[in-house]
Amino acid sequence: MKQVTTLLIFCIVGSFLLLEAADKQSQRELTLFFTGYVEGNFEPCGCKSGPYGGLARRAGYISDYQKRRGGSSIQVDAGNYFQMIGPYSDVVNRLMLDSLEVFPVQVLNLGSEDLMFWSKLSEASFASTQVISTNLVRSNTSLPSPKRYAMVQIPAESGTTGTPLKIGFLGLIDPARVKPRSGFRGRDPFEVLSEVVPELSGKVDLIVVLADLPRKLAIEVARKHSEVGAVLVAERGSRVEEAVRVNNAIIASGVDRGRFLGELILNLDQKGKVVRWDSEYVALKEGMTEDPVWLERQAEVARHLYGSPGAAD
Repeated sequence: MKQVTTLLIFCIVGSFLLLEAADKQSQRELTLFFTGYVEGNFEPCGCKSGPYGGLARRAGYISDYQKRRGGSSIQVDAGNYFQMIGPYSDVVNRLMLDSLEVFPVQVLNLGSEDLMFWSKLSEASFASTQVISTNLVRSNTSLPSPKRYAMVQIPAESGTTGTPLKIGFLGLIDPARVKPRSGFRGRDPFEVLSEVVPELSGKVDLIVVLADLPRKLAIEVARKHSEVGAVLVAERGSRVEEAVRVNNAIIASGVDRGRFLGELILNLDQKGKVVRWDSEYVALKEGMTEDPVWLERQAEVARHLYGSPGAAD
């Protein structure tokens, strides 16, 4: 009897392990690299804690990551990628525009400080970058409208019979942050989401919101919309906010000036639901791999602006 019982337990455990292994094999892993409030900081900052950030380090890290780990990854920005209009902003923003082609940032949310640059940004032609805003409305009809949302398709992994993964991106802005002279006004983000989320849900497997919103409003987005799988927030500040899960969504915030690169790893089931996740904020510090082409571009622009290749204060 004991032998029969032992054999039965062994079969049950074995079946469970096989099912678990099959379940893991059916899952897809997706890495979302994200930034927010970069504000044209193309080189390492002159921070007291040390020179962090820079386009060359970000490009170098992502390239190393993809070689080391492989799999599917997307780079996005939650808003305020460009420098505010002012002295030297034309030079800096030209470089930031070029960076979108090289990395690329595949989806960019128009943040409150990007709006004054929108007329030039809208004229650019990108191979991969999509610029979006879901709740902006033009008050100046001579300006083009950004896309309401973006869809990115990730091909099935080679050697598998899986289907492509379709990801939908929404972009939100806090209406209180929209300056009257920007040519836009912001609609209530929750009112707009109630219209757009049902439309997008039928077209994609996963919805990600890029948000130039206070974190507390981003949390409300997750609470009110179970269809959302992640909310990536553009926040100004030096403190790293740990990622949390609210309802079905992972909430994670960028760190300003591009000093850290957000890294959110999602394991998705066949229906696009997040079953496991992990997050990290990668400090872009001295000693990291730096893309040589972008390192030279940074130095050229720095020499033009400051007369030397050193970091700005």
